[in-house]
Amino acid sequence: MLNILFVAIEFAPYQTTGAFRSMYFVKYLNRFNINPIVLTVEPEENNSEFNKIKNEELNDIIPSNTVIYRPKLKDYSTSNNKYIQSIQMYFKVIDRYGKFWKQNVLNQLPEIIKKHKPKLIYVSCPPYSAGMLAAEISKLYDLPLVVDMRDGWSKWCITPYASYIHYRLTLALEQKLFKQASKVITVTKQLANVFLETHRFLNATNTLVIPNGYDYEIDFERKICFPGLLNTNKVISISYIGSFYYEPSKRSDMYTPWYKKKGHKMLQYTPVKEDWLYRSPYFFLLTLNKLFEKTPAMRKSIKFTHYGHTPSWLNEMVEELNLGDIFEAKGFYKYEDLKKELNDTDLFLSTSMKVENGEDYAIGSKTFDYISYYKPILGFVTKGAQADFLKQSNTGIIIDPDNIEGAVMILSNILKNGLELNLNSSYLKEFSRVKSTEKLANHFHNLLN
Repeated sequence: MLNILFVAIEFAPYQTTGAFRSMYFVKYLNRFNINPIVLTVEPEENNSEFNKIKNEELNDIIPSNTVIYRPKLKDYSTSNNKYIQSIQMYFKVIDRYGKFWKQNVLNQLPEIIKKHKPKLIYVSCPPYSAGMLAAEISKLYDLPLVVDMRDGWSKWCITPYASYIHYRLTLALEQKLFKQASKVITVTKQLANVFLETHRFLNATNTLVIPNGYDYEIDFERKICFPGLLNTNKVISISYIGSFYYEPSKRSDMYTPWYKKKGHKMLQYTPVKEDWLYRSPYFFLLTLNKLFEKTPAMRKSIKFTHYGHTPSWLNEMVEELNLGDIFEAKGFYKYEDLKKELNDTDLFLSTSMKVENGEDYAIGSKTFDYISYYKPILGFVTKGAQADFLKQSNTGIIIDPDNIEGAVMILSNILKNGLELNLNSSYLKEFSRVKSTEKLANHFHNLLN
């Protein structure tokens, strides 16, 4: 059995999107002769960002014999002084988790290394400071480093950088991490291409794609069916799970010309224009608004529900489009409770952000939750990873968010007449969590051999 040091700040019992990828790798790695020695944070500390989404039941995913070390993450909160807070935020280039975790990790590390003798280090990013800490450990103990990039970094642009200097400093950190890594793993071919184009020293040999996926049995012979309003008397339920990563003020900063900004915002810089309004449900809601204008009677037969922490801008968006009567915000659910809640959903909504002169590079992890219910996905998605997945898996219908008139016609037809899809079983099998873990384990073994 090969021991590896498995660094993942986001891990059970925290119910974050990033935690699930790490948890399921740990669940299955033993099958492939890999023993992960997990290094994560202490769950009982006073850490508001993690404790808000703590779910002890997630510990059941982890094999009982897994060795887990949890050095305490010191209080990383900013000053109570708003002036000092703003200065700290402006000059910050990387998250602060690693900074306030480092000393406690380094204090425990000699004992961990001596006892378990790991042959390599795996680190899950973000948070990116965990990657920089893992790179330091890699050098200190002369161990190969495998970096798993669940998201982009220097060119992940939800909001502009505070300045060009901030971008260059971030780019330098990303380059430093990748140069220390023996392998850089990521989740889609589009995101791999972003890294390859940004860092010319990377290549197809040391940059690999291991997608996110599902952890349940799929009945590939079963069809995805939705009967439509003409064949049912019930109210049609359309659901969306989780976050949107969209914030109106950040989008305004992205698209407002520099000469119209004030103060330090005039220095803002973005290497890539990403429009995260497309990740919000705006274009779906706009389509519903236009549909109800044409067919008012359909309004009473549709309900749209959001599961998760609902931002204030979403409620405002719903009201502006006159859809308050069909919208319901259900709030945050534990993973297990959410499964029961979604059994009556008829259709799921999927969205993706839009990259100017590029492609969306993310498949939402919620997509794999959707599939388990055998209900069609309404993909209001742009060109890129999410659209490719829906098309190739045949789990949903792609609707162009930039063509609202066409979107109204497609959505109207689906809602009235229903939809039936045959799963692409050979394609979907590659997204099994077991399959993904096997790929990861093979890379570990090949790297050491």
